[in-house]
Order: sequence, then C-alpha cells, then structure tokens
Amino acid sequence: MKIGRFIRILIILVLVSFSIYFLTKNWYDFKKYNIKINYEYLILSFLVAILSQVLLALAWQVIMESLNQKISFVNSMRIYFISQIIRYIPGKIWLIGGRIYLCGKEGISSVHASLGIVLELLLISLSNIILIILTSGLVNIKYFILITAIGLTVVYPKNINILVNIVLRILKRKPLKLTISYINILKVIILYIIFWLLLGVAFFLITQSIYKIDIILLPRIIGIHSLAWLLGFLSFLTPAAIGVREGLLSLFLKPYLPISLAIGISILARIIVTISELTILAASLISRKIENRRAHILYD
Repeated sequence: MKIGRFIRILIILVLVSFSIYFLTKNWYDFKKYNIKINYEYLILSFLVAILSQVLLALAWQVIMESLNQKISFVNSMRIYFISQIIRYIPGKIWLIGGRIYLCGKEGISSVHASLGIVLELLLISLSNIILIILTSGLVNIKYFILITAIGLTVVYPKNINILVNIVLRILKRKPLKLTISYINILKVIILYIIFWLLLGVAFFLITQSIYKIDIILLPRIIGIHSLAWLLGFLSFLTPAAIGVREGLLSLFLKPYLPISLAIGISILARIIVTISELTILAASLISRKIENRRAHILYD
C-alpha cells in the first residue's frame, strides 16, 4: 500500500472515530436542547437533494453531447452516480478512472470522457464561486458583475480550449480542439448554479428539521454550504471530503447554532445526500434494466 493512500485511510479512521466519540460524549447536550425532529422538513430536504443531484447528471449529459458524444439521460445518471459512489474509495483516481471506464462501456472514448471531467470540474467550481459571492452579502453589485464577467470570459470556448490543453500537456496527452459552444457552456453553468442553490436549500431544511433558524439566513446558509463543499473538494485529504466538509460546515455554522448541533447536522446532511445519490443510482439501474428488456422483446 502506498504511503499516501495509507495516510488518507488513517485520516478517515481518525475523523470517523472522532465523530463517534463526539456524538457519544455530547449526547446529553443534544438532549438538553429538547430536540424534536420535524420529519416534514427532513423528507422535503431529501426530495430537494434528489432534484439537485439529477441536475448533475443532466449537466454531464449536456457536456458529453456538446463534445459530440451521444448518451441517454438514464445512462448519464447511471455513469455519473456509480462514479460518485466509488469516490468514497481513497484516492481521487477512482472517481476519474471509474467515470472514464463506464463511459467507455457506452462507446465514449477515454479522451472525450477525460475532457468532459475537466470541463465539469472547471464549470462546477466557477458556478460555486459565483453563488458564494452572490449569497455572501459582502460584495456589492459592481464587484459581483466584474467577477462574473471575468468568469464568463474565462469559460469562453477559446479560453476553455487553452486551459484544457494545458491540463492535457501536464498529463502528456495530445492537444485537442474543443467543439463545445458558448451557449452550451452557459447552459451547464446555469444548471450547476441551480444545483448549488437546491443543495443549499436542502441543507437549510435539514437544519430547520432539528434547530429553528430565521429564514432570513437562508442565503447565508446556502453560501456557507457551497464554500464548505468547495474547500472540502480542494483539500484532497480524504475521499469525497469526508470529515473535512463536515468540520468546515460546523465551523462556519458556529455563529448561528450550537457547535454540537452544527456537527450533528453536518453529519446528517452527508447521510441524506449519500442516500439521495444511491436512490438515483438505483432508479437509473432499474430504468436501464427495463430498457434492455424492452429491446430484447422487440428484437425477438
């Protein structure tokens, strides 16, 4: 086992152990707040989380088709969420390698799948930053317009082509010319912004199901949630930012609710999002099976 992978596994075990220890030690703190779970909010948060995750698969389909790679929405969901689940294995390579392998099964070349992943990471990060700025309340409209204009300039097809080929050179691959249009790039960015909004709303509803906070804080909670996701992704310490994201969320939420509740809510949010991913994956696998059966019947 490589030392880097061993360290990541060790970090995960430490974080999980700490979470269990913290929840056990602070159980009486939870009881002190006389928590009564609002299951209506909890169920609604789960449904909103599912809707947000569906947008990720839709964005992946748009990216692939923009690269002239045909893929159905059902297959896009299946490929996307299988690779999302295996990202919990230590090492970022599993998400990337898994996505490329699954795309290959659908006749999509490794080159186009790799390009799609690079575009996805770039556009989902940009949309995240735009939403953080928009919900922070710390930047006036002039700076927001300026930053957005810079971001939209960066994702102009010619500039995207330059960035992608820089990555390809680093990976020692041949340079390529992207065919994706500016309209499709903007479509994907809009889908990702809506995704971050919905996921932030889902987190707010999870929080509301346990501890009431003022609805006026919704934009701030959405921004906090998006920032924790972005920093967790950039950390590279643990697969799927396990523990890192929850720690950051707890830290950022400290001004708005007790720290013991913030940690518990952050862990609950992770569980609900993971269940939503598994639900969509199950639905896509069932849909794929039904499609195959229909194809066999027609063939026979």
